[in-house]
Amino acid sequence: MGLSWLKMFGVEMRVVLVYFMYFCVPSLGRSEITDPSQVAALQAIKASFIDPSNNLISWNRGDPCKSMWIGIKCFNTSSSDNFLHIQQVQLMNLNLSGKLAPEFGQLVHLEILDVMWNNISGSIPKEMGNLKSLVTLLLNGNQLSGSLPDELGYLFNLNRLQIDENEISGPLPNSFKNLINMQHLHMNNNSISGQIPPDICRLPKLVHFLLDNNNLSGHLAPEFSESKTLLIIQLDNNNFIGSSIPSSYGKIKTLVKLDEYS
Repeated sequence: MGLSWLKMFGVEMRVVLVYFMYFCVPSLGRSEITDPSQVAALQAIKASFIDPSNNLISWNRGDPCKSMWIGIKCFNTSSSDNFLHIQQVQLMNLNLSGKLAPEFGQLVHLEILDVMWNNISGSIPKEMGNLKSLVTLLLNGNQLSGSLPDELGYLFNLNRLQIDENEISGPLPNSFKNLINMQHLHMNNNSISGQIPPDICRLPKLVHFLLDNNNLSGHLAPEFSESKTLLIIQLDNNNFIGSSIPSSYGKIKTLVKLDEYS
């Protein structure tokens, strides 16, 4: 009787211990995996690309964060939901074509997105406006077309946006005035039209403002002369009114390069 009771007690204790390890100490009770919703998003992103060189073949196996998928970097530790999350997607110069999937917007912890120097076409999905943690967005050197979505102007943490060397058209969104941490705004060599919204010229941390080789028109905003941070302004090869740089731009004490325009 005593021996049977001890065996039963031992089984019950093991059950309690397993329960405790699995539910109360998740990091011990189960392996960390990538958030399933982000895995599904990456699979949709891969499906939207054409990958003739099979550079994304590693995306066919295992877990993105645990199996070293090419171009994917994750936070080292799981968050409060006990999942790992995607921190960076870096797919520079991988001979990719196809489209940018709207599912990029589901990678809500993303800080760096780099798909520059590929052959990606189509428009920039408005869902990228969901990436509120994004610091760096590099889309340059592709064949992207259409207008810039207003939603990009609400990425308050963004400090570098490069969309140069594409086929972007339409005006600059007024929402870009909200990019209060923006330092590097590279939009040259596109077909962007209309006037430069004055409030964009007031961005408090702007260092590089590159809009040369577009279809911009109207007068240059005098608000640029208020900048205390600008180092480089490139506005040449547009359709601005007038034939010379406004003299007020000489007040920008930090300026080291100012390209003339035509």
